[in-house]
Amino acid sequence: MTVTAFTIGYEVVMLREQQFLKQMTFVVKNYRLVIYSKIITHFILLISTVTILVALSTVLFQIPFINLLLFSYGAVLLPFLPLSFIFLVLNVLPMHTENLQPIITVTTMAMLFFINFLNLFEPTSTLMTIINPMNFALETGKIWTQLFLDGVQINIFAVIITMILYFVIGSIALNKTRIVANFRM
Repeated sequence: MTVTAFTIGYEVVMLREQQFLKQMTFVVKNYRLVIYSKIITHFILLISTVTILVALSTVLFQIPFINLLLFSYGAVLLPFLPLSFIFLVLNVLPMHTENLQPIITVTTMAMLFFINFLNLFEPTSTLMTIINPMNFALETGKIWTQLFLDGVQINIFAVIITMILYFVIGSIALNKTRIVANFRM
């Protein structure tokens, strides 16, 4: 789900580099419609993927379909919109898509390191939830899991603060979205 949200930001950068955002601004007068449509299509794709996986799991493991579907939708879709907004920051950066990919790969490895090793010492770190989108997705999933299972340690304060922060940063990035590509000299 974090990868799906990242893909939205990355695809917006690709659309900018291919001059599509500039063309759509000329046609529909608002580049935000293109970005919102990217978010909606990825949301529909995520819903259909979760539904297929739940259906297969129900058949293979004899788990009640409705319970698993509600659990999966909440755990996967609850953090999707804030994560989609935070990754819109990628379009504000003055980079080309081919330069962005190695940076994202290294950043992803660092986030995985932090989520695996630092969480051993402080599993519900507020700072870690705010800084690391993968940790945010994990903590949001834990909140949803708490509704179904007892004994899951959660930090709801960190998740709410992170959601608000991600929406604010994403909204600022959406307003500062660059529609013209970075040309090479």
